[in-house]
Amino acid sequence: MKTKSILLFSALLMLASACMPEKKSPNVTDMENPLDVVRLIGDKLIRDTPFKYRLKLSRPGDQFSSMKTIDFTRTFGTGKQGLAYAFTQLIAPEKMEQKIELEHSDGCRIWLNDKLIYDLPGKREAKLRKEERSINMSFEVMLNLNEGTNNLLIESTSAGRQWIVAIQPPSLKGAVNAQKKQSPSISIANIPGVGKEIAEISNWLVLGLFDKSMDDSGLSSILKGEIVFGEMYKGTEGQLVTWTIPKIEVLGDVIDAKEWGTNYNWNYHNGGVAWAMQLLSEASGEKKYDLYATNFCDFHLKGKDFIDYQVNTLHEFNSANSLFLKTPLLDFTLAPSIPFIYRLRKEKQFDNREKYVSFIDSMIH
Repeated sequence: MKTKSILLFSALLMLASACMPEKKSPNVTDMENPLDVVRLIGDKLIRDTPFKYRLKLSRPGDQFSSMKTIDFTRTFGTGKQGLAYAFTQLIAPEKMEQKIELEHSDGCRIWLNDKLIYDLPGKREAKLRKEERSINMSFEVMLNLNEGTNNLLIESTSAGRQWIVAIQPPSLKGAVNAQKKQSPSISIANIPGVGKEIAEISNWLVLGLFDKSMDDSGLSSILKGEIVFGEMYKGTEGQLVTWTIPKIEVLGDVIDAKEWGTNYNWNYHNGGVAWAMQLLSEASGEKKYDLYATNFCDFHLKGKDFIDYQVNTLHEFNSANSLFLKTPLLDFTLAPSIPFIYRLRKEKQFDNREKYVSFIDSMIH
């Protein structure tokens, strides 16, 4: 953040000093020309900014503070009718009520410990509606949690289309809450037979595909947390199935992120930095600084489909640069658009100019 603030402030300095004679020196304190100082910052940005994604495992963590999604389609495939189960445990710091918001396709039943608390049959599309700082869901249910471990079992039916279940604690919609509320954790780490390395990459065990619901005796043992591994269940068309975890996704992330992010995350200050680099290029006559800004713009435009895939197919709403997609917040629309607009004004012809125009039109809208 400090580097960014210096560069933005320096952009003003360079306009005033662009006509001064240049004096190159290895020591910043000896420099008389502010443009030389700004060049050092620009060169560091060029060295330190890769404009690439790296791959990482999606690790859900054990805090029940955001949306948790079970995408049965990714695990069991598309176009299959039937039902499947997802099991996890909520660990409460004390006896408490915990409301959860819920979105699901087709039919869904939920048991907490040994009690059926939610039952909604039917055929429907799940509608996860993203707003500025929240995900809106259609349903809700209250969980009466015991202190310690609570078993949560979800039965989800599929008509052969979309097949997901998503739960979350009530969204604050970006508001600041003065009181910190106790919340449960969510994990499969305490289930006997589940290794630590499995619990680190999944909050859920899943079981399917079935033609019909399990009988009460089968459900009863699961609801008690008595899950036996190494046994098979008769699934659809006589196929034998057993417990597994949902498909583990691999996500693209920025490289070497600091606490505040990186120099090429999609946000207001990085858009300002890219614009300052365009000004530095004009003031210094060196094209490499303008190329940095071009790389910033092109990196995000080229990655749009990839970002959309992570957000809307993998349901990773907080994945890298997710706010590039249709957010109404000025932090992620107006300021990051400046280097795009500046290039459009300065260059009448370049290879992907139409994509720049289309992008700016969407930002104006």
